[in-house]
Amino acid sequence: MDFKTGELYEIYTDYNEDAFFVCYVLAKHGSWLVIEKIDRNGEFDGFTLLHSESIVKVYTQTGYLKKYYGTPCLELPDLLKIHNGESFLSILTGFLHHEQLVAIYTGNGETILGKILQLHDRDDEKIVEIQVYSEDSSDFDGRSFLDFEVIQEVSVETSFLRFLMKQLSKGESS
Repeated sequence: MDFKTGELYEIYTDYNEDAFFVCYVLAKHGSWLVIEKIDRNGEFDGFTLLHSESIVKVYTQTGYLKKYYGTPCLELPDLLKIHNGESFLSILTGFLHHEQLVAIYTGNGETILGKILQLHDRDDEKIVEIQVYSEDSSDFDGRSFLDFEVIQEVSVETSFLRFLMKQLSKGESS
């Protein structure tokens, strides 16, 4: 599907059929879309890298979306741009170098919050190593090793992730 810059969309995914994203599509990198999410209050709610194969429905110009008209469409941040010869993995590498807190959603419904520590590229297998944030302990707790192929969505700068970053920085200054 071709997406128009500056047009609002409702995007439904196969791993979360009960909800949808209100968003702008900022870029397409191979099988990945970069979207700017809008929350229920019409406010910016982060950027998401969304695997296009997980999309089951797309709506535009609906009555529901009318209340979001006028919500600004942001510029694609440099961290989410792919340059000549690079791949989606280069964006994940950028998250690693910037110690960006991410939310990763898998095709089996798992959500992992944390920071990317390393990308392992072994033969035919690509593994993302993540320092996992535990909401129970309000701190980082362990590591997760995810096969790149199961990742359906990677979100950054959401309101929830910004809240967690504030909590983590308060803990470090105490």
